[in-house]
Amino acid sequence: MKKKLILLSLVLVFLLFAGLSCVQVGGGGGRGIFKSVDRGEHWLQKVSLMSLKGGENIGLVDALCLISDPKDSGTLYLGTKNQGLFLSTSAGDSWQKIEKLPSGPVNAIAPHPTAPSIVYVAVGNRIFRSGNCCRAFENLYLETKEKTEVTRLVINPFSSNIIYAGLTDGRLLKSENSGYGWNTVYEFKGKIKQILINPKNQNILYVSSDGGGIFKSEDGGKNWFSLAESLKDFSGGLDASKAIFVPAYADALISANRYGLLLTRDGGKTWSAYKLLTSPGKAEIPTLAIDPFNSNVIYYISSRTLYKTIDGGANWITRSLPSKEKITDLAIDPVNSNILYLIYQKTPQTYGF
Repeated sequence: MKKKLILLSLVLVFLLFAGLSCVQVGGGGGRGIFKSVDRGEHWLQKVSLMSLKGGENIGLVDALCLISDPKDSGTLYLGTKNQGLFLSTSAGDSWQKIEKLPSGPVNAIAPHPTAPSIVYVAVGNRIFRSGNCCRAFENLYLETKEKTEVTRLVINPFSSNIIYAGLTDGRLLKSENSGYGWNTVYEFKGKIKQILINPKNQNILYVSSDGGGIFKSEDGGKNWFSLAESLKDFSGGLDASKAIFVPAYADALISANRYGLLLTRDGGKTWSAYKLLTSPGKAEIPTLAIDPFNSNVIYYISSRTLYKTIDGGANWITRSLPSKEKITDLAIDPVNSNILYLIYQKTPQTYGF
């Protein structure tokens, strides 16, 4: 009898600790979010979920986007494919599920640049706004075109009443009244993958679209021109997975694309390629990040490996990653650049016959 009690106790302890690393939001998993406090040398999965049940976490969610609040980098929003929106006010140490949104993919999140209580969220074909820290939401936009979703949301940091939204059919929408009215300002070819507003000049915008390439506007989105001509010498250079501004320059970008990593210091007029450890066109680079305080420190991900340079790309070091699942994005804390975040989703199944 005593042996049976000991065995039962061991089983219960095992189940308890197994529950701490699982979600449904419930089972174990290498998805959700990982955090490093030493520039990618070590990683910890940060998936603890605050719930009445206890022992739940978000280690099995398929993460789509991670955004930090512009006024408080410890406040994080995590959008997922099927499991909803999650909020952390402890830099990822614990999470809470936001229950006031409908089901659907949380494709984009845009916290207000100066008002911490306001956040915009794109769920499927709708855009929502909360003005009270996610306790309630109002529906601002409903896309009626079949099989069309909102993929991106960006608030103008200089004029927060101006918001841009990108759709899967290539339309770029603009609101000039905080999301209560929307107009189509341009139609690109293919799903809009990214909208960038230059943090030093609100009139300069970039859009990348799936199959359409990279476009630029210098007048706040009224007129657009393609960067195809300046990228013609780089095969796959137009197919950008992610682009980021380089803080040290007025209008400089690094683009991760099928060619590799490309840099422009003159707003897309000319480009140069970083010399990577892999040959051009041989590595898939889904995401990259740059230190906000030191433009020589750059990170990118390829083949489940973290690549890092501290000298502007002259030399690269590699570090292993904490999960074998599919990486969605890599982000740096905008206040403490020692802190990195990785978000993951389920690796697609491939079958051979």
